[in-house]
Amino acid sequence: MHDSERLARAPVLGKTQNREKIMAKLPALVDAIAEVDGRDRATIDHVARVIREAGYIPTTKRGSGASEMTAREAANLLLALKGADAPKDGPLAIDRFRSLRQEETPHSGVNYEGFSQLPIAIKNVAEARTFGEALEALIDGAPELSQCLRQCVFEAYGEPRAPLIFKMVETGSFAGVEVTLKRYQAEVALWRNFAGQPETDFITTFLPDLERQEAGFYGAGTKDHRVAVGFGFPTLIHIAQTLSPDERR
Repeated sequence: MHDSERLARAPVLGKTQNREKIMAKLPALVDAIAEVDGRDRATIDHVARVIREAGYIPTTKRGSGASEMTAREAANLLLALKGADAPKDGPLAIDRFRSLRQEETPHSGVNYEGFSQLPIAIKNVAEARTFGEALEALIDGAPELSQCLRQCVFEAYGEPRAPLIFKMVETGSFAGVEVTLKRYQAEVALWRNFAGQPETDFITTFLPDLERQEAGFYGAGTKDHRVAVGFGFPTLIHIAQTLSPDERR
């Protein structure tokens, strides 16, 4: 495969945060994802080994000298886990999903009235060229997004009920971000559901790069078998807090 197609192996010039604070190693990242993924740790670890051997996670010595994980490595592992049918297909899933390009009008049909200020992480998603950049922005920006969700809950429910409601937000209820993967497209949505009234404050879609699609980069045709896989705020904040322990609340 041409070097330009190895999107996950080159540094991404995105608006990310906290890179200098990241201290987690690969085992800690595997532990964090296993806690929210639903599959056992051995499965997550196997996928991590496959993509590490393919060059999507740095291969270094063990122990204190091992490479520190960043949002890029976390995004690669998520894409391999969520976007591939088998561990061996993880590297291909990373390349294909990372290359998806954002539609030109991510803001159409949405409103921001539920938030006093649109979270920086979501603004960075809106400015991302590719889904790879957008996913990294969500991971790096999850702590700030957490604060915005707290403020949103406080404004909706007031101080007495806010702590209880936010505990539910942390498990994916009431408000959050939803990331949905399909073959091959991706969607990012910022949503809330207070008092039984669901609202979408932001939504954007990432579609195949046309030149790559014409060259067969996404496979030979699309079968009529449609599977969507999603993950949300609980996964994003758990990973972010693992990468930067000082961001834990």
